[in-house]
Amino acid sequence: MNARTQALEPSTLTLRDGIPYSEAYGDAFYSADGAAEVHRVFLDPIGFDARVRARDRYTMAETGFGTGLSFTVSAERFLSAAPPSASLHFISCEAHPFSQHDAQRLADYLPDGELARALVRDWPPLLPGWHRRVFAAGRVTLSVFFGSVDDFAFELRTQQRRAIDQWLFDGFAPDRNPAMWTGELLSAFASLVRPGGAMTTYTASGDVRRRLEAAGFTTRRVDQKPHKSESLAGERLNDATSLALADWPLPEHCLVHGAGFAGASAARSLAERGVSVEISDPQGAAAGASGLPAIVLHGRLLADQSPAAELRAHAYNLSAALMRQRCPTGFNPIGALQGPGGTTDSARLRELARQYESSGRWLSMLSASEASAIAGVELTCEHLLFPDAGIINGRMAIAELLDHPMISLVDNAAGATADTPQIIACGSRSNERGDLANLEILPVAGQLDVFDDTALRCALLGEGYAAPVDGGQTAVGATYEYKPWGAGKASAHNVALAQRLGLTMRPGTSTAFRAERAVTSDRTPIVGATQTPALWISAGHGSMGATFAPLAGEVLASMICGEVAPLAQALLEALSPHRFAARQARRGFKHGGRPASPPPAPPAEGATL
Repeated sequence: MNARTQALEPSTLTLRDGIPYSEAYGDAFYSADGAAEVHRVFLDPIGFDARVRARDRYTMAETGFGTGLSFTVSAERFLSAAPPSASLHFISCEAHPFSQHDAQRLADYLPDGELARALVRDWPPLLPGWHRRVFAAGRVTLSVFFGSVDDFAFELRTQQRRAIDQWLFDGFAPDRNPAMWTGELLSAFASLVRPGGAMTTYTASGDVRRRLEAAGFTTRRVDQKPHKSESLAGERLNDATSLALADWPLPEHCLVHGAGFAGASAARSLAERGVSVEISDPQGAAAGASGLPAIVLHGRLLADQSPAAELRAHAYNLSAALMRQRCPTGFNPIGALQGPGGTTDSARLRELARQYESSGRWLSMLSASEASAIAGVELTCEHLLFPDAGIINGRMAIAELLDHPMISLVDNAAGATADTPQIIACGSRSNERGDLANLEILPVAGQLDVFDDTALRCALLGEGYAAPVDGGQTAVGATYEYKPWGAGKASAHNVALAQRLGLTMRPGTSTAFRAERAVTSDRTPIVGATQTPALWISAGHGSMGATFAPLAGEVLASMICGEVAPLAQALLEALSPHRFAARQARRGFKHGGRPASPPPAPPAEGATL
């Protein structure tokens, strides 16, 4: 099943007596006392506070995200009841999500609070598949799937390895939305709940109760008078027919090799799940291209509807949200304008706008005059605006990513056992290990020049990019040198690039920064489990490292901790390090790949690397 093939039909925010109402299903999203109803129906009947106090990582799942009310109320209750070290993963789905425009209007109908405001501010675009948002300094993670409930069930059964603690069945009334309440679906969802895990639902339908019991839940009626007659609550049985997952062990410790964007992002995502991380790099933190003073986090989208195109759109939206939260100083979200350049001409930009503009306010096509007003310089053609894009100061941002009590920057990550997860995030050096030798990844040199004079007010993308830097300067680059150029030739190239972008830079006033980025043979990052047990990789992010690395960190942390990842299964397969084997069997080794040696023997207990 592939979420990419499912066209989204968004809900339209309709109000009846001040309550959000679904015209498609002929039902209200919640009652007049919506927040109280969540407590009364979904949380109180199963002793929610005691349950969350008993687990370090509490996992809730829901059918029917709707307005996000159940999520915001449950998360706020969790934050008040659970120990400060505990975290919540809330998983949900929505076949007809609200648009970002309507989500802004929802703010008036959600309980007032920082979490509800943050949800509305970072509401996902109308793109099929998984969307992840992280709140409360990493203590609350939301994973919401936009698409059919059948595809949602497939994704969970394929990816989720950590048992679910509580399920909220909340997909409108069974007679209004029968596809959400089939016995097959309820059995699939029940199989993911731990024995003793809880179930709550607004409906008290006899058919639903019997299907829940057949799926493996006990059920009991909960008096809801005078609001309604009854609701249902229950627990997952622990019997011979139970398919519930065993506890997935959350690792206590993880080693990360490489302290650039890829390694720092993975370390932060693990640390926010309560995993202790040692991260090391022989060159120090933020070395190489990760330490540049002006890196643009942007959405260089593709219009071909390929997995790579879908990957870029999801990576940009998630990474922009993560960097705003995690790097308030090192990331400056001043927006980016993309004009023609390279293989992307004006017609391709208009096609991108046509394909994506309806999905939300995260991009829009501007006229030359509109783009000029935002950029602060004269532009002569249409540009795509990415308002949430921004400029990263590499050293400052990585320092903020690593500033977490569960992360230690060490000279040499040591103390690995056979079960200790290790992440290789060493850029183009990631395939130096014999068991990773088949990975097709090579270094490509580049240079960024920072000039003294500027009028630019946002990032400007075309063949390369230009970005304002603190102190009244402009960074221009970066060259793409398969065979390294001299610094003088690279600076001259960047001056010419600035001119093509509509800027005027004086030669001889620049400071040059040279580095290498790791590029794969198919221009897609390498993220996932390797052939060696407990060994993972995040590498090959190329010139979009700032856009791909935060997403990759969340993917790896999810996999290691047994959670559904923030990408559909088809996209995870596109990132997998195993994708090269079939190609190499057909056409041989290319782009730095070579035959891999068998994985090394696991270290003895307590041995160092």
